[in-house]
Amino acid sequence: MALASDQDRSEILAKQLTESNVPKELTKTATQAFNRRISVVTIGKRPESEKAEDFPLADFNKVASIRGCEEGLSKAASVNTPFVFEVHKAELKKAASVPKQEQPVKEVTPLQLLQRLEDYMIKEEAAFQEQHDTFLREN
Repeated sequence: MALASDQDRSEILAKQLTESNVPKELTKTATQAFNRRISVVTIGKRPESEKAEDFPLADFNKVASIRGCEEGLSKAASVNTPFVFEVHKAELKKAASVPKQEQPVKEVTPLQLLQRLEDYMIKEEAAFQEQHDTFLREN
């Protein structure tokens, strides 16, 4: 997901959270993490003279509205229960008499899920910036 300056950060974040199946209870926490990361990346890339200039961030109320969150979810939820993702069983490649091996169930905490989302967004932003820089150099 590349972030161009004219894109609405709230819409981008809401779409990404929905596609990643992030629970609605974590919308505020995810919005805060997203904005924090965007701030660090944006300010870090700017020259000293431009660091104080404004830049767009995601608006929690808009993200919550797009995702259809209830009003009771306006505070960041403190979810201590880890999410459990099942890993699909490996397909058999040998004779039918060989038993399938069970894959372990991986537990992922909400923080780990948000960190993975943040890492993904950082990689996409870097890829977009590299393409943009290449385009500017070539034209």
